[in-house]
Amino acid sequence: MRKILFVLYIILILFIRLNSTEKIVKFESEIKGVLKEISPSLVKVVTENHRNYIASGIAVESDLIVSNIKLIGHPYTKIYVVTVKGNKYGVKVVGKDKFSSLILLKSDKNVFRPVKMGKKGEIGDWIGLVGAFYKEFPFLNQGIISSQTETELILNGTVVPGSSGGAVVNKKGEFLGVIRGVFGFRSFPQYTFKDNSAELKIMPLIKRQKDLCYAVPAGRVLRVVKDLKKYGYVKRGWLGVNISDNKKGFVKVDHVTVSSPADSGGIKKGDYILNVAGKSIKHSQGLADSIKEMNPGDKVIVKVRRNGNRKDIKVVLGEYKIDTMKLKKIQELEFQKKLSVIPERLERIPSIRNYTFNLSRSKTLGVDVISLTPELADEFGVKEKTGLLVSKTSSVPAAGKIKLKVGDILVKAKGKVLKKPSDLKDALNSLKEKESLNIKFYRKGKLLSAKIVPQVGRSNFFFLNKFSDKFFDVRRWVEENEVRRLKESLEKLEKYKSQKEKKRAEYANKRIRREIELLKKEQLRKYKREMGKLLKEKKKLEEEIKKMKEEKEKKKKSG
Repeated sequence: MRKILFVLYIILILFIRLNSTEKIVKFESEIKGVLKEISPSLVKVVTENHRNYIASGIAVESDLIVSNIKLIGHPYTKIYVVTVKGNKYGVKVVGKDKFSSLILLKSDKNVFRPVKMGKKGEIGDWIGLVGAFYKEFPFLNQGIISSQTETELILNGTVVPGSSGGAVVNKKGEFLGVIRGVFGFRSFPQYTFKDNSAELKIMPLIKRQKDLCYAVPAGRVLRVVKDLKKYGYVKRGWLGVNISDNKKGFVKVDHVTVSSPADSGGIKKGDYILNVAGKSIKHSQGLADSIKEMNPGDKVIVKVRRNGNRKDIKVVLGEYKIDTMKLKKIQELEFQKKLSVIPERLERIPSIRNYTFNLSRSKTLGVDVISLTPELADEFGVKEKTGLLVSKTSSVPAAGKIKLKVGDILVKAKGKVLKKPSDLKDALNSLKEKESLNIKFYRKGKLLSAKIVPQVGRSNFFFLNKFSDKFFDVRRWVEENEVRRLKESLEKLEKYKSQKEKKRAEYANKRIRREIELLKKEQLRKYKREMGKLLKEKKKLEEEIKKMKEEKEKKKKSG
């Protein structure tokens, strides 16, 4: 009996092992099938500038590829893609969208197989993460869908360097989204410092979770691609309000832009926004994100609380004018380039990633200023030889009949001379609530006076992790580009000099030609005058000869 039981036990173990092996083989086969299915649509995207930066990309059309915007955050001289088979193709950026972190690349060759779209997944579904891993390509990882919304997927899967812009796929190798980056958690304030003008909160901001990542859902990707292909940017909804987070967890309207959709619909300053298009609003960033994900022209119901009563307001969204904002930014950058002749020392930027500064209740004129140098004072005709130059203005200027502009030079505030930015800050902080600031400033060489009511700052969060993300490579960038920038500056200077010399030469040539023409005309007039005299002399001679002939004839007849 024991022998029979032992044999049966051995047979059972063999059966379990064989069954487990079959399941493993089947799973491995499925995974390889996923990679085989997605590979023709997958590329490695490379930018070059002394060193290479690598990301992943997905073909959405035979000549169009979606990738991550961080790839073009560095200066580059060349951009191209490499397929899984090793084929290399040049591409160009046709559009970018910072809100979704997506860029659209276009190739001259129609060689890519568009990715197959999958149905929307569910929480707990298996997913594959496919892309590049540094220079290794392709790279495959796995996980599950941990959470999802219309605009975001949170996945229990690891993002590795180079995989941003890669594909999130299901078991069939069908496309579910684009890998965006590592997920992190926000924590509560730890330290708070207050004075009569400002409040400073320092808090641990985000603890990055290497086992979780963000992804852009396929539906949102297609919408972004459609607009990038057509316009080069994404058309987004615009409400026209400035908002802040209330301590009780409400979103308060601090300002309504004149003639904006909010103004036309009837939203007023002081309203609390509770709900937009059926979605509950819990914080200001949530409202901003919701509006920007809607389309211009969408009709939405905004639920507000006003004076303790709830009210539904119908609003037709406008278009977020990104081109206008870009133009303003470009104009400001061009102006700042003119100031780049001022020598400035580059300081090392610390890599601070874990803290948030919350600045509130400070008074401001809605402008950025820099101290005026004696050279610039002479350039702008400032008699005081000192002042503050307006280098940038905000989208919501301080109240007053005269609005400050880029290029204005502030010389006095409350009768006191302004020498450095802190002088202006002291003058602002000494004002009572709603008190106006008497200020004198130069504009195009003219000294003007104005009374301006400062803005009172709302809670503005400055996320140092975002600052660090943007400037993470500043030191390396400076090292790589300092020599190039100096060379470019010298080339521009030489070009400027040569252009000035060319213009001077052209002016001199014009003057010489003009003088030659005048000489020619004068010589011609003299020639005509001399010719006139000669003709008169000739006529007199002809008359004398005629008389002599007549006298000679008379003598012959009389003789």
